[in-house]
Amino acid sequence: MSLKLDLTLHRDEIFFQGDIEWKLSLKNEGKKDLSIPDPVTWLRQPVLRVFEPTSGKTVLLRKEASPMSDMEIPLIPGNSMETGGSIREFLPTLDPGMYEIRAVVQYENGLKTAESLPSPFRVNGSPVRDLVLDTRKNSDLSVLWVDSAGTLMRGSVSACHGGGISFVEEVGSIGIGNVAEFSLPPNGEYPDRRWICWMAEGKLKARHFSPELGWSDVVQSGLPDPDCRIVAPFHSTETKDTGKRSGGEILLLKGGDSPSLIAVQISSGRMEEGGQVDWHGPPPLWMMNHNTARGGRFVTMILETLTGFRLVSREWSVAKIGSETILEEWEGTFVSAGATLRNNGVVSGAILYWVESEEERNLEVLSWERDEKGAFRDLSSTEIDWLPDQPVSEALVRVSGTGKFAGVFSDSAGTKYLLEASGNPVALADAVQAPGLPLDVAFLEGDEPPVLVYGDPVKGILISMVDGSPLPPELF
Repeated sequence: MSLKLDLTLHRDEIFFQGDIEWKLSLKNEGKKDLSIPDPVTWLRQPVLRVFEPTSGKTVLLRKEASPMSDMEIPLIPGNSMETGGSIREFLPTLDPGMYEIRAVVQYENGLKTAESLPSPFRVNGSPVRDLVLDTRKNSDLSVLWVDSAGTLMRGSVSACHGGGISFVEEVGSIGIGNVAEFSLPPNGEYPDRRWICWMAEGKLKARHFSPELGWSDVVQSGLPDPDCRIVAPFHSTETKDTGKRSGGEILLLKGGDSPSLIAVQISSGRMEEGGQVDWHGPPPLWMMNHNTARGGRFVTMILETLTGFRLVSREWSVAKIGSETILEEWEGTFVSAGATLRNNGVVSGAILYWVESEEERNLEVLSWERDEKGAFRDLSSTEIDWLPDQPVSEALVRVSGTGKFAGVFSDSAGTKYLLEASGNPVALADAVQAPGLPLDVAFLEGDEPPVLVYGDPVKGILISMVDGSPLPPELF
């Protein structure tokens, strides 16, 4: 063989939906010039031949189709050229298993073929137990999940045309049954530097990531009470110095005999408790944190009343937690809620609830807004086409960057349905109907039709349209 190919993989093990960097050397070991496709500009080559020893199947991984042919250049005897890339340039995604991979290159205008020796690698599954999806408004989202071994995983979701799961990595072990939460920066800032926080072994724990510094060591502190929960999302403070880690600010809801709200600050590798206020009454039915562009913090909560529920807000900082402001009250039975802080500083929210009277019982979604100054607006109510005696469960509601709502819920038989502005629930695809399957909702391109982000019990994290089909191809 005149053209020798030498394929090197950056590592020999990845997670499902993960990526491997590869390097390919092309060397002319003959005595005559060879005409080879230019590795700097080639569009169609190389092809990766992937063999699965267990099944005996071979898969050819090719780049996205290109109408253009690869330009060829001369390679003189004894000379070599190098190129590289990532597996994610090729299709399709590989399922968990052991593989052998070879690079295949056609040269001399397609008349000859060279093939590298096999390089073994493994694709590991990461079964999803608990899933937490970013609450930002755009199509570039992050997702956290805990696998069946208690390992915390982080992924990147591109909810856009031609998108998918673009990145997967292991964060570390946090234990089965523990759930992690993201921090978000001030509204409008891109969260490339952020904290991840969880509770385990009676402690509050966190790790920070930045592109320049990578992952920090675990920062931890004792919990004020075993019965605590993180009010998500918590906050990260931005820093212009890329050589330093940003700080973090967490709001905890403490239960037990003396319930309270407690602020916690992460700074210089330490956690310290700050402001605290006693909590009177049962825990909130729903609550969500918000971090304004100017760095202000407030939390919105839904509390149960004698005849229904009320929406309230509280300003807070590390030093002090403010008093409760009632935004509005409604009669009925609360089911679920969601909200988002939009780029203009307005919080858009939606509440799924039963409207009940002596004559009728209707399932409705109520949309609302809270502006930058704290003023409340009750926007509209959407009646859901649902039988009054048919209960709903496992409901979640999400809100897009323009205030559109979508969500999912289950009927008494466990069948999952899409909830959206049309008011007509649609049964979800069979792929997501399994009981207990971790599932969340995002919006295509940030504000287009809803898409599903869910956990496969064997493979790992997946994204699809509501009917189970892949995301649509790129527009251009």
